[in-house]
Amino acid sequence: MNLFDKFASNARQEAPPEQYRSEFEYLNRTGLLRPMRVRAFLEKAFGRYSGDENEFLGRFRSRDNAQHVAAAFELVVHELLWRRGLQPSSAQIGNGRPDNRIRLSSGSFAIVEARTTQPYNNSHYLQAIDAIDSVKRQGIRLDVMDVEEPTENFSKAKLKQRLAAFLAQLDTSCLPKEFERSGPHFQFDEGGGSLKVYPIRKKGWKGGVGFRDDFDMADDDDIRSALKSKKGKYPSVAEPYILAICAAKAYSSERHFVEALFRESRGAGKEDLRGLWAKGGGSRVSAVLACYSFKPSSIAGARLQLFVNPTAGHPLGPNPFGCEQVVPGPDGYRTAGASLRELLKLPRHWPSRAPHK
Repeated sequence: MNLFDKFASNARQEAPPEQYRSEFEYLNRTGLLRPMRVRAFLEKAFGRYSGDENEFLGRFRSRDNAQHVAAAFELVVHELLWRRGLQPSSAQIGNGRPDNRIRLSSGSFAIVEARTTQPYNNSHYLQAIDAIDSVKRQGIRLDVMDVEEPTENFSKAKLKQRLAAFLAQLDTSCLPKEFERSGPHFQFDEGGGSLKVYPIRKKGWKGGVGFRDDFDMADDDDIRSALKSKKGKYPSVAEPYILAICAAKAYSSERHFVEALFRESRGAGKEDLRGLWAKGGGSRVSAVLACYSFKPSSIAGARLQLFVNPTAGHPLGPNPFGCEQVVPGPDGYRTAGASLRELLKLPRHWPSRAPHK
């Protein structure tokens, strides 16, 4: 059983991915060296996977990015546990089958479940970014700001044609070196939205998009939703229960995890915005293994942190994962740890370089 299809080398596609295309489709077909190495890493990790292979393949090979990214994260978590010597297995416990049951250094067991926030999926906006990025003029960075997201189809050819004409008539010596809202800009109002493109003079820039107003941010609402969906599982199992939460959008921060876990105030609106562990709540969840900005095609760039519940019903004990541990608050502290890349035993510049054996 393989994760990816086997193609003749001349049938592989050399083009980089369009942002709105399926992540799996890109990894499956690309002939570019970096994603080919990611593909080889994932195939090797799948050879050690202890869950239901047929069910997993259906999710991993899905053209739906939400399913594919979630499955890829689950596989990377399993590989991390295996490399840490935690002997991950998937077996029936009570009325459920956890993603992973691990053996801790003490000889006792713990449960690790993986959950992923929803990836950003406005294909109209992502197609617009790809169209803008394809219109290049040496020495000009294109910052896409003040955006109202398009919500329907529009002509990408018209967008590229009009933007190219706008750039062609610019005197680059008169352009600002940093973003200025009052500076010259190109505006495109179609698809039910509005995009403003600000040209910035940037020596050595090869052209294309630089900064952008980005909706691809996993905030505390995304993380809170992911936590709530799994917080009450396996209530009768007297073992530590760890949630591995992947912030699948391009940008996410430690602050959003801290809010989703520890926020004390309910908020003024109808929705209860208190964190999972506020005022001693969420005691079934012993710890949260937080993964930031994860994409299957750029595993090594993701960041990993462990948050431990100070009032857990079944405390985790020493950090078994080897990553940085964070205890927020006035008396909080950090315990240094290795990066996800190091924990997976990947070289410093992987996937530009081949992995260790």
